[in-house]
Amino acid sequence: MGRSIERVIAIYEAGWSGFWLARWLTRHKVEVYVIQPSSVPVDRRMRRAKSDGIDAELLLRTLLAWLRGEPRVCSMVPVPDEADEDARRCIRERTELISERVGLTNRIGAVLATAVAFTVQSWAQQFLPATHTALILALEPVFAWITSFLFLGERLNIRASLGALLILSGIVLTELLPGRIQPTAHEG
Repeated sequence: MGRSIERVIAIYEAGWSGFWLARWLTRHKVEVYVIQPSSVPVDRRMRRAKSDGIDAELLLRTLLAWLRGEPRVCSMVPVPDEADEDARRCIRERTELISERVGLTNRIGAVLATAVAFTVQSWAQQFLPATHTALILALEPVFAWITSFLFLGERLNIRASLGALLILSGIVLTELLPGRIQPTAHEG
């Protein structure tokens, strides 16, 4: 005849999908553990492709160690009730929306800056020598910053300003002093 099952345990990594599965399994008499994904030990020396089978085996070994009483093997996440999870959802969705907005704003700024740079370069080609025209095109990062500053209200911090200054100095030097800066030949 069949055996009687006294204990059923489930484990999964916490994620954006929420904790509905943990609550549902708990209502059906399943012992559930939700693990913090970043706390699972990973062997960095093993350079093999990640797969569900490898993940399942690693989770099973981690769960067995946890159940043996090794609390430092991983971090378990407490399962919140539905009201707490719903309260977190607004924050997560807002974070995602802000991230999307920043990405779209950056793309719009990049397109505008590129369009301005190419328009100015095309116009300047009629009146300036080729080296000056190339310098104008090389200053596309400056146009990008000016565009984002004027239209999007972006600001540069000190570190970014110094980095931009170094990059622009290199561009200006290579464009204005082409005869003095010689590329070195690599020996094979």
